[in-house]
Amino acid sequence: MNVSARIHLILFASLIVSACGGVVSQGELANTEEQQLDARDRGPFPWIGEEMGFSVRHAGSGAELLQVNVTVGQNATAEDGTQYIPISGSAVSIALARMFARVDDYADTFVDPKTWLPIYAMKDLNENERHRTYHVWFWSDELYSSVEKHQGNNVHKYNVPLPRASLDAISWVYHLRTIPLESGGTQSWYLYDGWKISRLSVVIQQKEDVWTPLGFYPAYRMDVYREKLDSFWPQGALSGVLADPQLIVTNENAFLGNVWIADDELHIPVRLAIETKLGDLDLLINNYHAPSAGAAPVSRAE
Repeated sequence: MNVSARIHLILFASLIVSACGGVVSQGELANTEEQQLDARDRGPFPWIGEEMGFSVRHAGSGAELLQVNVTVGQNATAEDGTQYIPISGSAVSIALARMFARVDDYADTFVDPKTWLPIYAMKDLNENERHRTYHVWFWSDELYSSVEKHQGNNVHKYNVPLPRASLDAISWVYHLRTIPLESGGTQSWYLYDGWKISRLSVVIQQKEDVWTPLGFYPAYRMDVYREKLDSFWPQGALSGVLADPQLIVTNENAFLGNVWIADDELHIPVRLAIETKLGDLDLLINNYHAPSAGAAPVSRAE
Protein backbone atom coordinates (compact mmCIF):
# COMPACT_ATOMS: atom_id res chain seq x y z
CA MET A 1 0.00 0.00 0.00
CA ASN A 2 1.96 2.96 -1.31
CA VAL A 3 0.56 5.91 0.63
CA SER A 4 3.46 8.30 0.17
CA ALA A 5 3.53 7.92 -3.58
CA ARG A 6 0.40 10.03 -3.64
CA ILE A 7 1.28 12.38 -0.80
CA HIS A 8 4.56 13.65 -2.19
CA LEU A 9 2.82 14.70 -5.32
CA ILE A 10 2.53 18.36 -4.33
CA LEU A 11 4.50 19.04 -1.22
CA PHE A 12 8.13 18.37 -1.16
CA ALA A 13 8.62 14.88 -0.03
CA SER A 14 9.43 13.64 -3.44
CA LEU A 15 7.16 11.85 -5.82
CA ILE A 16 4.98 12.78 -8.70
CA VAL A 17 3.51 9.39 -9.42
CA SER A 18 0.18 7.94 -10.39
CA ALA A 19 -2.73 9.46 -8.58
CA CYS A 20 -6.42 8.80 -8.88
CA GLY A 21 -8.70 11.34 -10.43
CA GLY A 22 -10.94 12.04 -13.37
CA VAL A 23 -9.64 13.26 -16.69
CA VAL A 24 -10.54 16.86 -17.48
CA SER A 25 -11.01 18.37 -20.88
CA GLN A 26 -8.23 20.37 -22.48
CA GLY A 27 -10.66 23.27 -22.64
CA GLU A 28 -10.68 23.63 -18.87
CA LEU A 29 -6.96 24.36 -18.94
CA ALA A 30 -6.74 25.97 -22.34
CA ASN A 31 -5.64 29.30 -20.91
CA THR A 32 -3.08 27.91 -18.50
CA GLU A 33 0.10 29.96 -18.71
CA GLU A 34 3.37 28.06 -18.66
CA GLN A 35 6.20 29.38 -16.56
CA GLN A 36 8.97 30.12 -19.03
CA LEU A 37 11.64 30.59 -16.41
CA ASP A 38 14.69 29.69 -18.45
CA ALA A 39 17.78 30.91 -16.61
CA ARG A 40 16.67 34.36 -15.59
CA ASP A 41 17.76 35.77 -12.25
CA ARG A 42 14.84 35.55 -9.82
CA GLY A 43 16.60 37.42 -7.04
CA PRO A 44 17.53 36.20 -3.54
CA PHE A 45 15.79 33.01 -2.39
CA PRO A 46 13.39 34.20 0.35
CA TRP A 47 13.00 30.95 2.34
CA ILE A 48 16.57 30.36 3.58
CA GLY A 49 16.38 28.57 6.94
CA GLU A 50 12.66 27.82 6.72
CA GLU A 51 11.35 24.61 8.31
CA MET A 52 7.90 23.12 7.70
CA GLY A 53 6.21 20.05 9.16
CA PHE A 54 2.97 18.43 8.02
CA SER A 55 0.66 15.79 9.43
CA VAL A 56 -0.92 13.45 6.88
CA ARG A 57 -4.30 12.05 7.90
CA HIS A 58 -6.98 9.86 6.39
CA ALA A 59 -9.85 12.28 5.86
CA GLY A 60 -12.55 9.73 6.62
CA SER A 61 -11.22 8.22 9.84
CA GLY A 62 -8.93 11.03 10.96
CA ALA A 63 -6.14 8.50 11.50
CA GLU A 64 -2.66 10.04 11.30
CA LEU A 65 -0.54 8.20 8.75
CA LEU A 66 2.67 10.10 8.11
CA GLN A 67 4.78 13.04 9.19
CA VAL A 68 6.30 15.13 6.39
CA ASN A 69 9.13 17.59 7.08
CA VAL A 70 10.92 20.03 4.77
CA THR A 71 13.95 22.15 5.63
CA VAL A 72 15.75 24.80 3.58
CA GLY A 73 19.46 25.05 4.32
CA GLN A 74 21.89 27.92 3.98
CA ASN A 75 23.70 29.01 0.82
CA ALA A 76 26.52 26.56 0.09
CA THR A 77 29.38 26.14 -2.39
CA ALA A 78 30.49 22.82 -3.89
CA GLU A 79 34.14 21.89 -4.40
CA ASP A 80 33.94 22.94 -8.04
CA GLY A 81 32.66 26.38 -7.05
CA THR A 82 29.00 25.75 -7.87
CA GLN A 83 26.73 27.69 -5.54
CA TYR A 84 23.50 26.07 -4.39
CA ILE A 85 20.79 26.04 -1.72
CA PRO A 86 20.06 22.60 -0.21
CA ILE A 87 16.46 21.63 0.53
CA SER A 88 15.73 18.38 2.38
CA GLY A 89 12.43 16.53 2.72
CA SER A 90 11.24 13.40 4.49
CA ALA A 91 8.02 11.41 4.78
CA VAL A 92 7.84 8.74 7.49
CA SER A 93 4.85 6.64 8.48
CA ILE A 94 4.00 6.80 12.16
CA ALA A 95 2.20 4.88 14.91
CA LEU A 96 -0.09 2.07 13.76
CA ALA A 97 0.31 3.10 10.12
CA ARG A 98 3.78 1.50 10.09
CA MET A 99 2.18 -1.90 10.65
CA PHE A 100 0.44 -1.87 7.28
CA ALA A 101 2.20 0.86 5.27
CA ARG A 102 5.83 1.30 6.24
CA VAL A 103 7.20 4.43 4.58
CA ASP A 104 10.69 5.89 5.00
CA ASP A 105 11.27 8.34 2.16
CA TYR A 106 13.91 11.05 1.95
CA ALA A 107 14.73 13.69 -0.63
CA ASP A 108 17.42 16.29 -1.25
CA THR A 109 17.34 19.00 -3.87
CA PHE A 110 20.06 21.54 -4.64
CA VAL A 111 18.68 24.67 -6.31
CA ASP A 112 20.52 27.46 -8.08
CA PRO A 113 20.38 30.51 -5.75
CA LYS A 114 19.73 32.84 -8.70
CA THR A 115 17.32 30.96 -10.96
CA TRP A 116 15.87 28.61 -8.28
CA LEU A 117 16.08 25.82 -10.86
CA PRO A 118 17.25 22.41 -9.61
CA ILE A 119 20.87 21.48 -10.14
CA TYR A 120 20.67 18.04 -8.52
CA ALA A 121 17.90 16.03 -6.88
CA MET A 122 17.92 12.77 -4.93
CA LYS A 123 14.87 10.71 -4.00
CA ASP A 124 15.45 7.76 -1.63
CA LEU A 125 12.20 5.81 -1.52
CA ASN A 126 11.61 2.91 0.85
CA GLU A 127 8.01 1.79 1.01
CA ASN A 128 7.11 -1.61 2.44
CA GLU A 129 10.73 -2.72 1.91
CA ARG A 130 10.64 -1.72 -1.76
CA HIS A 131 13.76 0.42 -1.83
CA ARG A 132 15.07 2.45 -4.75
CA THR A 133 17.06 5.66 -5.10
CA TYR A 134 17.07 8.18 -7.94
CA HIS A 135 19.90 10.64 -8.52
CA VAL A 136 19.07 13.32 -11.11
CA TRP A 137 21.48 15.95 -12.45
CA PHE A 138 19.71 18.75 -14.29
CA TRP A 139 21.56 20.31 -17.22
CA SER A 140 19.07 23.12 -17.76
CA ASP A 141 21.18 24.97 -20.32
CA GLU A 142 21.41 21.80 -22.43
CA LEU A 143 17.79 20.69 -22.00
CA TYR A 144 18.38 17.25 -20.52
CA SER A 145 19.02 15.37 -17.28
CA SER A 146 21.37 12.55 -16.29
CA VAL A 147 19.78 9.90 -14.07
CA GLU A 148 21.09 7.06 -11.92
CA LYS A 149 18.51 4.65 -10.53
CA HIS A 150 19.74 2.33 -7.77
CA GLN A 151 17.62 -0.67 -6.80
CA GLY A 152 19.20 -3.56 -4.95
CA ASN A 153 22.50 -4.36 -6.63
CA ASN A 154 21.41 -2.86 -9.93
CA VAL A 155 22.32 0.59 -11.22
CA HIS A 156 20.58 1.95 -14.29
CA LYS A 157 21.98 5.08 -15.96
CA TYR A 158 20.16 7.08 -18.62
CA ASN A 159 19.74 10.57 -20.07
CA VAL A 160 16.34 12.17 -20.58
CA PRO A 161 15.60 15.25 -22.72
CA LEU A 162 13.66 17.82 -20.71
CA PRO A 163 11.57 20.89 -21.52
CA ARG A 164 13.07 24.26 -20.67
CA ALA A 165 13.22 25.20 -16.99
CA SER A 166 12.05 21.79 -15.77
CA LEU A 167 11.75 21.44 -12.00
CA ASP A 168 11.66 18.58 -9.55
CA ALA A 169 8.83 18.14 -7.03
CA ILE A 170 10.63 19.96 -4.23
CA SER A 171 11.80 23.01 -6.19
CA TRP A 172 8.33 23.26 -7.74
CA VAL A 173 6.81 24.07 -4.35
CA TYR A 174 8.89 27.24 -4.08
CA HIS A 175 8.09 28.38 -7.62
CA LEU A 176 4.41 27.78 -6.84
CA ARG A 177 4.71 30.10 -3.84
CA THR A 178 5.62 33.08 -6.05
CA ILE A 179 2.65 33.15 -8.41
CA PRO A 180 0.11 35.97 -7.98
CA LEU A 181 -2.70 34.85 -5.65
CA GLU A 182 -5.65 35.98 -7.72
CA SER A 183 -8.85 34.00 -8.21
CA GLY A 184 -9.05 32.66 -11.75
CA GLY A 185 -5.30 32.72 -12.31
CA THR A 186 -3.61 29.71 -13.90
CA GLN A 187 -0.06 28.45 -14.21
CA SER A 188 1.76 25.31 -15.31
CA TRP A 189 5.24 23.80 -15.04
CA TYR A 190 7.17 20.75 -16.22
CA LEU A 191 8.48 18.43 -13.51
CA TYR A 192 10.84 15.48 -13.49
CA ASP A 193 12.05 13.33 -10.60
CA GLY A 194 13.77 10.50 -12.44
CA TRP A 195 10.96 8.39 -13.84
CA LYS A 196 8.17 10.33 -15.62
CA ILE A 197 7.84 13.85 -16.98
CA SER A 198 4.76 15.65 -15.72
CA ARG A 199 3.07 18.89 -16.58
CA LEU A 200 1.45 20.24 -13.43
CA SER A 201 -1.18 22.93 -13.78
CA VAL A 202 -2.98 24.94 -11.12
CA VAL A 203 -6.17 26.95 -11.31
CA ILE A 204 -6.57 29.44 -8.45
CA GLN A 205 -9.98 29.46 -6.80
CA GLN A 206 -11.37 31.62 -4.01
CA LYS A 207 -9.78 32.57 -0.69
CA GLU A 208 -10.89 30.50 2.30
CA ASP A 209 -10.17 30.27 6.01
CA VAL A 210 -8.24 27.03 6.50
CA TRP A 211 -7.98 25.33 9.88
CA THR A 212 -4.65 23.71 10.78
CA PRO A 213 -3.10 22.54 14.07
CA LEU A 214 -1.30 25.90 14.07
CA GLY A 215 -4.52 27.88 13.80
CA PHE A 216 -6.56 29.40 10.98
CA TYR A 217 -4.95 30.74 7.80
CA PRO A 218 -6.63 32.88 5.12
CA ALA A 219 -5.49 30.94 2.04
CA TYR A 220 -6.22 30.58 -1.66
CA ARG A 221 -7.40 27.16 -2.78
CA MET A 222 -5.86 25.84 -6.00
CA ASP A 223 -7.08 22.99 -8.16
CA VAL A 224 -4.14 20.86 -9.29
CA TYR A 225 -3.99 18.80 -12.49
CA ARG A 226 -1.32 16.51 -13.84
CA GLU A 227 -0.51 15.44 -17.38
CA LYS A 228 2.03 12.66 -18.04
CA LEU A 229 4.41 12.89 -20.98
CA ASP A 230 7.18 11.04 -22.75
CA SER A 231 10.06 13.04 -24.24
CA PHE A 232 12.25 12.32 -27.24
CA TRP A 233 15.37 13.87 -28.65
CA PRO A 234 14.32 16.21 -31.48
CA GLN A 235 14.56 14.68 -34.92
CA GLY A 236 16.56 16.48 -37.56
CA ALA A 237 18.28 18.90 -35.17
CA LEU A 238 21.77 19.90 -36.21
CA SER A 239 24.59 18.48 -34.13
CA GLY A 240 25.47 20.86 -31.31
CA VAL A 241 22.30 22.92 -31.76
CA LEU A 242 19.95 23.03 -28.77
CA ALA A 243 16.35 22.22 -29.54
CA ASP A 244 13.34 21.58 -27.34
CA PRO A 245 12.50 17.88 -26.97
CA GLN A 246 9.51 16.33 -28.64
CA LEU A 247 6.77 15.68 -26.08
CA ILE A 248 3.98 13.12 -26.39
CA VAL A 249 1.11 13.07 -23.91
CA THR A 250 0.60 9.59 -22.45
CA ASN A 251 -2.08 10.53 -19.91
CA GLU A 252 -4.29 13.58 -20.30
CA ASN A 253 -4.90 16.09 -17.53
CA ALA A 254 -6.22 14.38 -14.41
CA PHE A 255 -7.46 16.18 -11.33
CA LEU A 256 -5.15 15.39 -8.41
CA GLY A 257 -6.51 17.44 -5.55
CA ASN A 258 -6.22 20.86 -3.96
CA VAL A 259 -3.47 22.86 -2.34
CA TRP A 260 -4.00 25.94 -0.16
CA ILE A 261 -1.40 28.74 -0.13
CA ALA A 262 -1.61 31.26 2.71
CA ASP A 263 -2.28 34.85 1.71
CA ASP A 264 0.61 36.17 3.79
CA GLU A 265 4.09 37.53 3.13
CA LEU A 266 5.62 34.02 3.12
CA HIS A 267 2.95 32.26 1.01
CA ILE A 268 3.05 29.20 3.27
CA PRO A 269 1.49 26.00 1.86
CA VAL A 270 -0.87 25.12 4.70
CA ARG A 271 -2.99 22.27 3.38
CA LEU A 272 -3.06 19.62 0.66
CA ALA A 273 -6.03 17.35 -0.06
CA ILE A 274 -5.60 14.39 -2.42
CA GLU A 275 -7.98 11.78 -3.78
CA THR A 276 -6.47 8.26 -3.75
CA LYS A 277 -7.55 4.64 -3.95
CA LEU A 278 -7.21 4.59 -0.16
CA GLY A 279 -9.69 7.41 0.22
CA ASP A 280 -9.16 11.13 0.65
CA LEU A 281 -5.92 12.16 2.36
CA ASP A 282 -5.38 15.48 4.12
CA LEU A 283 -2.00 17.07 4.72
CA LEU A 284 -2.01 19.93 7.25
CA ILE A 285 0.84 22.09 8.45
CA ASN A 286 1.64 21.31 12.10
CA ASN A 287 5.06 22.88 12.57
CA TYR A 288 6.62 26.03 11.13
CA HIS A 289 9.85 27.97 11.65
CA ALA A 290 10.15 31.16 9.66
CA PRO A 291 13.12 31.86 7.36
CA SER A 292 16.33 33.19 8.83
CA ALA A 293 16.47 36.83 9.85
CA GLY A 294 17.39 38.98 6.90
CA ALA A 295 15.90 36.64 4.30
CA ALA A 296 14.55 38.45 1.25
CA PRO A 297 10.79 39.05 1.05
CA VAL A 298 8.78 36.94 -1.36
CA SER A 299 8.42 38.61 -4.75
CA ARG A 300 5.63 37.36 -6.97
CA ALA A 301 6.41 36.12 -10.44
CA GLU A 302 5.40 38.40 -13.25
